[in-house]
Amino acid sequence: PDARTQVLDRAQRGIAAVVTRAHQEVPAAFAAVEVGVDAVLARLRALSEETGAEIGLPEAVVKAVAAAHPAFPHLFGTLLDGRTVRLADTVDIGVTVDAGNGLYVPVLRDCASRPLADLADDLMDLRMKAYRGEFTAGELSGGALSVSLNPEPGVLLVQPIVMWPQLCMVSVGGPLTRLVLADGVPTATEVVTLGLAHDHRVVNGREAVAFLRCVADALRDPERLTVSIDRT
Repeated sequence: PDARTQVLDRAQRGIAAVVTRAHQEVPAAFAAVEVGVDAVLARLRALSEETGAEIGLPEAVVKAVAAAHPAFPHLFGTLLDGRTVRLADTVDIGVTVDAGNGLYVPVLRDCASRPLADLADDLMDLRMKAYRGEFTAGELSGGALSVSLNPEPGVLLVQPIVMWPQLCMVSVGGPLTRLVLADGVPTATEVVTLGLAHDHRVVNGREAVAFLRCVADALRDPERLTVSIDRT
C-alpha cells in the first residue's frame, strides 16, 4: 500500500464481517430512554468499598438487563424460523470491550444469578484480555443478548447493531449532567441514555420501550438492584 491507503487489521476485518452480516440478516429497529443514575452510582461506590471489586455503571447495566430476563425471555432468544424463538438456557451477556487493539464482544456468563462483584472481576479480566488481544473463540461466543458500553462523558446516544443470531443489543451512553427542579430548586443530576436495537420480526417498539423501562427501573432503585445482587 502507498501513503494514501490503509490496510485494515485482522480485528477490524472481523468487525466488518460481523457488522455486514448483522445488516444483511436482521431487520432492526431502535428505541431509547433516559435514566437518572445518581442514586445507583452512589450505591456502587459504597459496594466497591465493601467488596474490594471495582464496580461501576457498566456492571450495573449488565445486571439490570439480566434481571429483566424473566419478564422478557424471548428478547434473549434466537429466531429459528418465521414463527419460532428458541429461548436461552442461561443469561449469558456479551459486552463490548475496546482497549485500543480492536473491538471485541466477549461474553459474561450466567449474569442473572452471579453476584455483581464477580461480574465486575470478570469484566476487568476481559478488559485485560482485550488489551492483549488474547481471547479464545469460546469467550467470544454464546451470548444470548449483548450490551454496547460507551462510558465516555458526553456520548449522547449509541445505536448498536444486532449481532446475528441474537435478537437485541442494549447500548448505554456516557454520563450527562441535567438540571432538574427539586422542590422548585434547580438541581444537577447525572443521566445516561439506554438504547435497544431489536429484531423487528420478534420485538415491536412498544415492547422494546417496556423492556428499557424495566432496566431503567432497576437502575433507579439501587437498593433493589444491589439486594438482588448480594443475595443471589
